[in-house]
Amino acid sequence: MKKTIILLSLLFSICLSMNAQRRPNSTPLPECRFEVKAEKAYFYNVVNDGPRTYFVKRKGYLVKYDIVWTICKYSDKEYVYVEYRNQRGRVTKGFIKRYLLEELD
Repeated sequence: MKKTIILLSLLFSICLSMNAQRRPNSTPLPECRFEVKAEKAYFYNVVNDGPRTYFVKRKGYLVKYDIVWTICKYSDKEYVYVEYRNQRGRVTKGFIKRYLLEELD
């Protein structure tokens, strides 16, 4: 479990740095879209506490049929890092449990 969480943290960092370093004229990273299939799907944050890394549940959640996306293919067996844009245009980012999502396309 610890190895999985450490790997997730590392992949997340790489994904963000790749997107941040992208030149304006470069090809965008592939996007993956997911639909929420549960009544509620809570967001989680990753917390690094020295040698320990774990997920902490947040107050925010998505509801059934919400569509979320990820900048790159960043997922594993348990969590997917996603971004969600609400009707007002506000973007929320975080981890969602994989089994609560269904990949689209």
